[in-house]
Amino acid sequence: MTFFEGLQEKKANFIWRIHEQFLNDTSNQKVDLTVGAYRDNNGKPYVFKAIKNAEHQILNDEKIFKEYTGPEGVPLFDELAQKFLFGDCISYREGRIATVQSIAGTGSLKLCADFLKANFYNKIKKVYISDPTWIPHRIIFEAAGFLVEDYPYYSKETATVMINEMIEKFYAADNNSLVILHPCAHNPTGLDLTEFEWKQIAQTIKEKNLMVLFDIAYQGFASGSTDEDAWPVRYFEKMGFEFLVTQSFSKNMGLYGERIGALHMVTFITTNLGNFLILKLKYIFN
Repeated sequence: MTFFEGLQEKKANFIWRIHEQFLNDTSNQKVDLTVGAYRDNNGKPYVFKAIKNAEHQILNDEKIFKEYTGPEGVPLFDELAQKFLFGDCISYREGRIATVQSIAGTGSLKLCADFLKANFYNKIKKVYISDPTWIPHRIIFEAAGFLVEDYPYYSKETATVMINEMIEKFYAADNNSLVILHPCAHNPTGLDLTEFEWKQIAQTIKEKNLMVLFDIAYQGFASGSTDEDAWPVRYFEKMGFEFLVTQSFSKNMGLYGERIGALHMVTFITTNLGNFLILKLKYIFN
């Protein structure tokens, strides 16, 4: 008898199953559209010139080492990730954004789920995700112990965003629930809200006292402008919301295997915010 006898085999993610079929296909005219990664004209992985230049500078900088970081990650990375996402906003200038470096988007979502479960489960018990959404949203938050429920987003009949149905669902949601929103390049539909619709959502969130988690993995992909794609996040900050953001650089920097991301928390706290939240997060690392 083996200790691991009770393990049950689970089916692989359908995307990876299709990718395996691609690898096993002997056709010389095949194209792989399964994995969201840049390829050159020959179908080979493509590394941005900016990334190559940055890596060259890092390797030749004697001030940069491979030493351990604190639990918050590399401080300079945290600061620049904030600036890239939030711009020069009031919360940034007042030090009201706490940032922790994470293992890309999946890691930041896991970090967020465990952080909320450990500290705010008496308030937040239900998480609302779009229908459809990125599959790990449900997996991660259900694994953390939250109830996960869909909200309407995409109409297959009209190929449009179901804004009215979204708002109705949020009004019917339990107070203090968590709502996961995609600021840009909604995954998997690619359909985004207009600025007017974002303002409608913000008003609903405010009236229902919901907590928002923005999951942004494609900043710059939707409009071609990193500033325009960050507009929903910056609007919520400007309107005085407290919220969270999970940020990934896998896609927009082509750093798929590097696993680089961050978890941001915008709050009303100004005194020792970073130290306070980092101490709360340390249990995950220790």
